[in-house]
Amino acid sequence: MTVRKTLQSRLRVCLLGPPRIEREGTPVEPDTRKAIALLAYLAVLGQAQGRDRLAALLWPEADQERARGALRRTLSALRAVLGSGPLVTDGLKVALGREVDCDVVRFRALLADGRLADAVETYTGDLLEGFSLRDCVEFDEWQARESDALRRELAGALERLALEEPDAARAIAHAQRWLGLDRLHEPAHRTLMRLHARAGDRAAALRQYRECARLLDRELGVAPLPETTALARAIEHGEPEPPPPAPATTVSERVGDLYTLHGDYAKAIASYREALAATAATLRGPLEHKLADVHHRRGEWEEAEAHYRAARRGEDDPARRARATADWALAAHRRGDRIRATRLAEESLVLARSDATSVDLRPIRSPKWPNTIPPTGRATNPSA
Repeated sequence: MTVRKTLQSRLRVCLLGPPRIEREGTPVEPDTRKAIALLAYLAVLGQAQGRDRLAALLWPEADQERARGALRRTLSALRAVLGSGPLVTDGLKVALGREVDCDVVRFRALLADGRLADAVETYTGDLLEGFSLRDCVEFDEWQARESDALRRELAGALERLALEEPDAARAIAHAQRWLGLDRLHEPAHRTLMRLHARAGDRAAALRQYRECARLLDRELGVAPLPETTALARAIEHGEPEPPPPAPATTVSERVGDLYTLHGDYAKAIASYREALAATAATLRGPLEHKLADVHHRRGEWEEAEAHYRAARRGEDDPARRARATADWALAAHRRGDRIRATRLAEESLVLARSDATSVDLRPIRSPKWPNTIPPTGRATNPSA
């Protein structure tokens, strides 16, 4: 009874699909669209935002004084609907409290924790589906960027599920949903072809190839890639699948590296996420490590730890796992969690000793942690 009451008392902000807000299990509706937009913006970003920034975002045509007044009235209207607890404000910033349950945040947390099936079940529609603000171009652009990013993250999760799911029927269902996000995406077509062929349905695999060729010709006026045609030919003749082309660093990853080098970490995170969505599940370890390092530099400890965890899980090479664990140990130390930091440091040394490759673990080899937390920047960052 206590657990159920606690869950129901939380404010639920559902933004995947048409926006929906529930307080203590009962739907509530703010009185203006800008109140919904403000709540969505705060919930997705998950960090305190400056009042001037929010005022300029939602009332771009008003002068600063009028915009701040409109923001105060909107915050007051939101408190009347949500209660006083969820909104945390002071004279300079506005944030949502930790008790708020947002489906976008939950979706990304499940992805970071490797619970892909739960994550894709959480994704019930595109961000703020059917919602827009007529006079707020910057907000609409933010909404479009976030929506695209979430769709890419969903696509990446569905790809991994299609490749890793042992049950053929479920794997095919995941691949079909992945393809439904972009009917012209050849990797999804090839995955479906392989899954049908491995399930013994060569006819379905070849139908998938013909559908791919038809769509590409009708929409783009091009033929399938040689890789796709070679796969179809191998399936048709009952031959082994041709090996995929050697992986290459994506443009998005290289752009992310440049943004990291220049300290534009928000854009680096967006680029690495885009690269992650386009990378095969078995090759994502280094990208997860780079994402973890960027969040580490920003002091976003929970996000950093989630990506360090994913980086370790995605690496078979003990040397790379040791590096990821060492950086995770440093992040835990800077967060003030010295017990976890020590445990991770010991794990990284064990991994390093299990591999003949030399691993740079200088930041954590000291038998005692320093008494003061070092500055955020690192002298060495093998993953940046």
